[in-house]
Amino acid sequence: MKNQSANVINDQAILELHALESIILDLVISYENENVTIIDVCEKSYEGGICIVQTIRDFWYSQDDSEYGVTYDGIPNIVNGSSTADLIRRINLRYQSTPLGNYIDLGLVLGGVETDEDDDVVFAKTFLSTFLFTNTPDEEKLKATLEFETAFLETVMEFNKTSKVLNMFVSVERSIEDEINREVSADSSLIAISYAIIIVYVALSLGKFHRIYSKFALGFSGVFVVIVSIFSALGVASIIGIPFSPVSLQVLPYLLLGTGVDDMFIITNSYNDVLSSEWSKSKKIRRLRRKNPNAYVAKAAGRAMREAGPTVALTSIADFVAFMFGAATLMPAVKTFCFQASIAVLIELIMMMTSFLPLTVLDVRRIVNKRVDVFCCVSGTLDKKKGPDDYIGLSGAISKVIGIMTKFVMQTPVKIVFVILFLTAFGISCYGITHVEIGLDLSQAVPKDSYLEPFLQRREEYHDNLGAPIYVILPGDLEYGDLAVQNQIYELQDMFVDSEWIVPPVLSWLDDLHFSVAVQGGPDGYISGYMNLENDTFRMDIPPEDFYDYLSYFMFNDTIGIGKFNRANVKLNDDGTIDTARIMFYSKGLQTTSDFVSSITEIRKMTDTYENFDIFAYSIFHVFFEQYSIIVRETIQNVLLALAGVFVVNIFFLKLSILSSIYCMITICMIVVDTVGVMALWSIELNPLSSVNLVMAVGLGVEFVSHISRSFMLQEGSRDERIKEALHRMGHSVVSGALSTLVGVIILAFAKYDIFNIFYFRMYFTVVTVGLVHGLIFLPIILSWIGPKNK
Repeated sequence: MKNQSANVINDQAILELHALESIILDLVISYENENVTIIDVCEKSYEGGICIVQTIRDFWYSQDDSEYGVTYDGIPNIVNGSSTADLIRRINLRYQSTPLGNYIDLGLVLGGVETDEDDDVVFAKTFLSTFLFTNTPDEEKLKATLEFETAFLETVMEFNKTSKVLNMFVSVERSIEDEINREVSADSSLIAISYAIIIVYVALSLGKFHRIYSKFALGFSGVFVVIVSIFSALGVASIIGIPFSPVSLQVLPYLLLGTGVDDMFIITNSYNDVLSSEWSKSKKIRRLRRKNPNAYVAKAAGRAMREAGPTVALTSIADFVAFMFGAATLMPAVKTFCFQASIAVLIELIMMMTSFLPLTVLDVRRIVNKRVDVFCCVSGTLDKKKGPDDYIGLSGAISKVIGIMTKFVMQTPVKIVFVILFLTAFGISCYGITHVEIGLDLSQAVPKDSYLEPFLQRREEYHDNLGAPIYVILPGDLEYGDLAVQNQIYELQDMFVDSEWIVPPVLSWLDDLHFSVAVQGGPDGYISGYMNLENDTFRMDIPPEDFYDYLSYFMFNDTIGIGKFNRANVKLNDDGTIDTARIMFYSKGLQTTSDFVSSITEIRKMTDTYENFDIFAYSIFHVFFEQYSIIVRETIQNVLLALAGVFVVNIFFLKLSILSSIYCMITICMIVVDTVGVMALWSIELNPLSSVNLVMAVGLGVEFVSHISRSFMLQEGSRDERIKEALHRMGHSVVSGALSTLVGVIILAFAKYDIFNIFYFRMYFTVVTVGLVHGLIFLPIILSWIGPKNK
């Protein structure tokens, strides 16, 4: 209502709703050069019947004592000028039937209801009208339905602009998906800015701020290699039948940019180390450089890859195995991501070795030949008294910061304090895990400016007592005429009605059949029976051998309206026996994911009680919330399998050191646990989006710890000396890779929609920062105390 405190049960409100519904029922759209009406796309109780619509108008549709008969057309004349008291009196009539023959449930058409001491309605805040559209496997018919849904939405929203009494709020089945897609598209410019910042950062930080020693072109080319890897992975995945996932498109770029940039810095820095090493200063190599610069550059590349190659391969193969293990999950979104991520990191490894490395060699040739960066056709000059390290660069600044940090952290008292802090944070995070909520709040998935936002708010406020329909599907191989089988069906119905998750009554074709036989008789007239006073249902003595005759008479006698309605609930074979049947209930207005999961679990237990019945229960919300019944188990399994894969790969690349591999696995495990702890602190729910991010955390964790561990195993000297040298060699590469991700995701903090802010900015920021401090501080401290010996 425009007047939010007014009673919606008044003649003007009903007339305005009548006008809108009349427009919808007369709506015609053009699809594939053919006219499509609501009759073509709506759900019907039987072939050739009218559309199933739940509406307050049904209280006046079947007013047989009216001169206007039984069509909606007479409603304006009936309702116009009627007092609220008269309208309420009509609404409070018991057993008011609809045009379909079933009875009206007030909970389906009114919200915010107030009742008197006799449980009669006296006031309501909202009307609720429901149009049921078909959901067919026929793709062409489904496309026509989707087009009609779009026209349906536009019609309601356009009508709302001129409505004088009612505020109209609307939702269709495709609304959530459409709005999420709109959300992704709306923030695509922000994501593009995020990627652009990463590209600029990488391009600037690889080299020095000098026209020749700069590596802007190499950095840009490296990021382009990563982008090619992403699209190649998605293409390969599609070729082998792995479906495209929007989640993967949002997550993969940040994952691969993080790992790819890390690899780029390792290759580049290793190359730079070789060029400035004692090997490069030897007489033999200096002579080679003068006589054949290209051969010198190639030889230096081979020497650089002795160290960089295994290091890059370690993290990539570890990520590949981790994601392949994670693909064992039952959750489709996580499975799809893991398959695509494993393909992506493998392609990225190949591209780094076959594309970025040659580009690096070409860039070194450019420097040796004194060519200007980007404009390589232009020659420049170099100061003979200065080398590359004499010029300012982001990488050099990072190395200096790491050097200062290493000196500070490697002091024994500081080590003790940091270990206590890390273990305390781990303990708090373990406690926080128990407080992480499960689910996805639709308000986070829907843009604040969406037409769905007010609909969801009012549904929660005024229609929270009634949820979605639940169908119990019965098989055709039952002896339905047998009273024992019927009694078992009644027991099942009673069990559902008694459930805390179900709103009575049950909508049962079997109940309707017995009611019809009691009131209108059967093919042989009236028979004996009794009325069950507990639930106001009839139990008639239908002879088992005549059951299907009574059922056919009930369903196909046009004078029995409730029989026509049940044609949608009972499918018959050609011989008149039952092929399949369904019984319908309504769930309570479930609010939390825990409610939905508990409801699904109890419903499954009830259907499993009857082992001799091949029955199952289904509701539209089962499709979405089914995953949450296993998400905790599956997420833990995915993370543990990924950790196991990392452990196995690390053993081979860390000189067969089981101890070092254990330290890496423990550190990555702490990164994941601390990330979940921050999820609890930041009120981030566990759902497929965050579950994918936790698997990704294992992949990024490898980047933070494995490079340092492998470098530690290669160094000589005491444990302190080895870890200091490892941090000197690999620290700036790890930090540069982390910073490249951070500078990109920070932009997402300003995303217009919550889904980007929560599941991308907050989680990525957490994974990268937590992983970075564990890789640069916690693991080095452990290795400096109890690290394995150099083999």
